[in-house]
Amino acid sequence: MKKIKVCHLTSVHPQFDIRIFRKQLVSLANAGYDVYQISQGESGKKDGVNLIGLGEIPDSRLKRILFFTRKIYQAALELDADLYHIHDPELLPFAVKLAKQGKIVIFDSHENVPGQIAEKTYIPKFFRNIIANIYASYEKRAVRKLAGAITVTPNLTKILKSYNPNTVTITNYPLLSEAKEDEVRQVDVKQFKFCFPGLISEEWCHLELLEAIRDLDVEYTLCGLYHDDYLPLLKEHPSWAKVNYLGVVTRDDVIEIINSNNVGIALARKMPNTFWDEGTLGNTKLFEYMLHKCPVCCTNFTLWQEIVEQYDCGICVEPDQPEQIKEALIWFMDNPEEAEKMGERGYQAIIDKYNWSTQETILVDFYSKLLT
Repeated sequence: MKKIKVCHLTSVHPQFDIRIFRKQLVSLANAGYDVYQISQGESGKKDGVNLIGLGEIPDSRLKRILFFTRKIYQAALELDADLYHIHDPELLPFAVKLAKQGKIVIFDSHENVPGQIAEKTYIPKFFRNIIANIYASYEKRAVRKLAGAITVTPNLTKILKSYNPNTVTITNYPLLSEAKEDEVRQVDVKQFKFCFPGLISEEWCHLELLEAIRDLDVEYTLCGLYHDDYLPLLKEHPSWAKVNYLGVVTRDDVIEIINSNNVGIALARKMPNTFWDEGTLGNTKLFEYMLHKCPVCCTNFTLWQEIVEQYDCGICVEPDQPEQIKEALIWFMDNPEEAEKMGERGYQAIIDKYNWSTQETILVDFYSKLLT
């Protein structure tokens, strides 16, 4: 019997994006589909996935939107798949075109895009809400014309479901394979250390954290890319002397860093993209720490706090309140044994519920219903 051909399209994400390639595409290939991805990069085959690479993405955002997206659409037409899975808002016009040609098309919304637009500093402030509203209106019309939609978090699902009832939530819970079998946590009993591997930007409240540790004997391990206008502000702060900045590191290095720190930090600012207090399950930072048995100090988003309190695996705080952050860190310093038990409980929560295999089932079932 001929396999059903499905194709994922992305004009923005890297070829081996964790959500798209490592989770969704590999899961679909394992489920027996003939799986393709059209994206940047080189053509080939990996882990059962056929890769159609279109080279490098243009440096210019405008050129990418005007020209690279069209290249992806042309390649999609030539492939003639049974189902297309779109991962970027800028591909929505082509999603609608494919749908008009009788193709089954899904839009996978990784972000609250109108909220994201409202946060873009490169857009003049006066125009942000105007552009966000224009996009929201277009997204509503486009998604109605598709076979279905996927989102990463319940609040976003509620919005898209009002446009298209055939909408499901498929979160970014981690792969259990991302934890190594021989992993061992080895924290320094003499020096209290906490870490953040990720984007060093204002949205992660690093400046508030530095203010919180002014009087504390701690070490803050940072690694990852940074916003050019934000890092200088951090370096000017008196607490920067307590920061161990490692630059961009490998995935294996991230695991080693988490395992050698007492606490993982995830102080995401409350913004439109996070639905303010509600938060999002699309962000993986909380679950990344839990997977590696690391207790967490995180934002008191409604969604995160429910998990953290249910499994007693960390402390939630207001991310822009240095005094609350300080109190939480002092508790971790004063209660190292209980903190490590928090990490164990967080890991058990991942094993029980918050792992990709639970989402894989939803994805495969969704495809099966669309294709029958």
